[in-house]
Amino acid sequence: MSREKEEKTGLEGRLRHERLEALTEGVFAIAMTIMVLDLKMPEGSSMSSSELWIYVANQTDQFLNYGLSFVLLGIFWINHNKQFQRLRCTDIAHIWLNIGFLACISLVPYTTSLFDADSEDMTASALFAVNLFLIGFFHLLSWNHVVRRRLLAEDLDRGSVVRVRRLNLFVPAVSLVAFGLAFVTPRWSPAVYVTIPFLVHRLNVRTES
Repeated sequence: MSREKEEKTGLEGRLRHERLEALTEGVFAIAMTIMVLDLKMPEGSSMSSSELWIYVANQTDQFLNYGLSFVLLGIFWINHNKQFQRLRCTDIAHIWLNIGFLACISLVPYTTSLFDADSEDMTASALFAVNLFLIGFFHLLSWNHVVRRRLLAEDLDRGSVVRVRRLNLFVPAVSLVAFGLAFVTPRWSPAVYVTIPFLVHRLNVRTES
């Protein structure tokens, strides 16, 4: 079999990934935008300056949850974008894995709003943790798939593959810890997510060096 035929055979069932990237950009943009709708505006008569400060201060938890979720979505977008920069093409299985990933991304505003409604509620904290676990899990499955099916633009050495896999394990691992804490101290369960940006940054530096 000629080299041209081998390449053609190897690409059977594989598709261009630009459309999937466009869908991803749209889902992330919408999810990151609508989260701000949980920050309530004052209703009724106009407030004095001091009353307005008090009103805003009473939403401190909502602002913190908004900031945390927005940063986490930003991290997911960056890591997803890096994965796609390494792609040569995609296939149907990879597309469905990404649709599952995006379905979980679109749920973040909802699970964040549940936690905003009652930060002491065990179920709200647990659902937020499950949401983030599934995001990390689908991203991990997606990476394992592109490596196994050789959808990458260039072959990575085993060390780089392992480092990226470890990077993708951070979110599921931290989410499991947060899920456990939800049944002990639901209010502080999301605090463990603060470790994700630092852990991801540290391993990103190692992966790129």
